[in-house]
Amino acid sequence: MTGRPGSRVRPAGTPTVIAAVMVGVLYLVGATVVEGFGSSYGLSAMLTLAAFAGVAAAGQTLAILLRGVDLSVPYLIGLGNVVVAGLTDRGWPFGLSLLAVVVVAAAVGACNGLLSWALEVPSVIVTLATGTIVQGGYQV
Repeated sequence: MTGRPGSRVRPAGTPTVIAAVMVGVLYLVGATVVEGFGSSYGLSAMLTLAAFAGVAAAGQTLAILLRGVDLSVPYLIGLGNVVVAGLTDRGWPFGLSLLAVVVVAAAVGACNGLLSWALEVPSVIVTLATGTIVQGGYQV
C-alpha cells in the first residue's frame, strides 16, 4: 500500500467492477419494466446501436490522443444518415453510398485539421464551427 499515511487506496479493478454491476442492474431493471427488452431482438438492436457508438468513440479517441477534441462527429453522423438514405433512394448501391459518406467525412476531417493547424485555432472551435456548417448543409 502506497500513498499518504491514512489515505485509502482502491484496488485496481474497482471502477470496472462497479461499471459491470451497474450494467447488470440496468439490464435487470429494463427487462423487468420494458416488455421485450431482454428478447433476442431487443438485445440485437441494443448491440447494433452500441456498435455505432463504438465506431464514433474510436474516432473521438484518436482525436483526443492527438490532443484535440472533435465536436463535428455527431454532425457527420447525421450527414451520413441523410446522404446514405438519399443516395440509396436514388438507386446507388449501398456500398457505394457508404464509400461516398466515408470520403466526405474524411474530407471534412482533413479540413478541420488543416484549419486548426493553419489558423492556430483550438480544434474545439474549428470542429464546432464546421459541424454547425455541415448540419446547416444537410438540413437545407
